[in-house]
Amino acid sequence: MSDTDSNAGMFIWIDLRRYIRGTAEISALRRGGPDSNVFEEREALLDEICQKNGVSITRGSSFLTEEWGWFRLTFTLPDATLMIGIDRLIKSLAEVDQLGWGTTESDKSGERLKAVLNHLKHGDDEGK
Repeated sequence: MSDTDSNAGMFIWIDLRRYIRGTAEISALRRGGPDSNVFEEREALLDEICQKNGVSITRGSSFLTEEWGWFRLTFTLPDATLMIGIDRLIKSLAEVDQLGWGTTESDKSGERLKAVLNHLKHGDDEGK
């Protein structure tokens, strides 16, 4: 029996609600709420900015998530390619931050995301 390297099929959900919610309470991000159209537009623009910067993440709303601002990130790529994508995602999120929708909470999500993906790909053995 033989096998081949996979390039799809494994993903994680990433919480990007802070980038679209502005001053709204987190509960306002429920789909079907009074401001759903605003959050849907913001989510779409966040996705568009990512695409422009050469990174593809999938909007959670495509999978009927209960809240706006969740995205699916596939991580079954070679490490170097994945890290390029994460850097592009971080750049994209910085652009979204400039739109003024984000919250003022501290954000170290780029570094945390890199650490999580590294753990998922290598487990406790980072030298693997």
